[in-house]
Amino acid sequence: MESECLGGSSMLVSEEEGVQDYSFTTNLLFFPFSKKQLDKASSWYLKYGKWSLFLCWVPIIGDPLTIVAGMFRFPLIIFIIIVSISKVLRYIFVGYIALKLL
Repeated sequence: MESECLGGSSMLVSEEEGVQDYSFTTNLLFFPFSKKQLDKASSWYLKYGKWSLFLCWVPIIGDPLTIVAGMFRFPLIIFIIIVSISKVLRYIFVGYIALKLL
């Protein structure tokens, strides 16, 4: 597996995770995430695969994880299911805490 992130680099991921080799070039001028954030998210994604998407609700690392999944061409249906479950559970928890505090 190869995991160098930006600027025309090549990312190789196992076929077992449902993704393919993906080369890309990113215009960093308007990109909302730093290279450090994307590198960290890429390493999590490469290490834990689709299960890392259950952390998409985490404020700092969640959005870069979803971007990395898109860059790796993760299957959209599975992505939507995992991210939806994660976000719904987060808001159920937040609602429960809010009701307990009122």
